[in-house]
Amino acid sequence: MIDVEKTLAVAAAEMERLNDAKINVLITLPRAVSILSTMQLALRHPEIPPEVRALARIFCDQLIDLIGRASPILGDFVKLGDNPQADVPK
Repeated sequence: MIDVEKTLAVAAAEMERLNDAKINVLITLPRAVSILSTMQLALRHPEIPPEVRALARIFCDQLIDLIGRASPILGDFVKLGDNPQADVPK
């Protein structure tokens, strides 16, 4: 069985050690749009801690930029995810 407290402590130390490490992720554009839209929706939750919100916002902005470079049409489309007035009515 996994020792949860030990695993969390070791993972926290590893995250600190690798704070500036970069990774590459290769996904299809539709999956990027799906991940982005999920993140945009999550960012509307009022109880997200400010530091998590800031990191998620950076991630979303980077995805919006990448999607827009691949397809200006989809770039405009995904920006609507940050606009509650563009939501589909229930």
